[in-house]
Amino acid sequence: FGRRTQTALTLLQHLYVNPLITVEQARKKTELSYKAANSLIAVMQEKGILKEITGQSRNRIFAFEPYLELFRYNTVHKSG
Repeated sequence: FGRRTQTALTLLQHLYVNPLITVEQARKKTELSYKAANSLIAVMQEKGILKEITGQSRNRIFAFEPYLELFRYNTVHKSG
């Protein structure tokens, strides 16, 4: 994350409370420009932290997949 490490940590902490996020929400939470927030989300996607879930090019929603997967795993194994 380079210079954006602290900003990325701020966003990551937010994702533990709210695991779905848009670029606009990330912009507001981090106080970055839209372009910088979009870039940060792109890096988080590359690292496997976020996954785009709408399949759209606009109004995209990103999920904190590694975190959500913990709940999916526990739900499957408890009910099975």
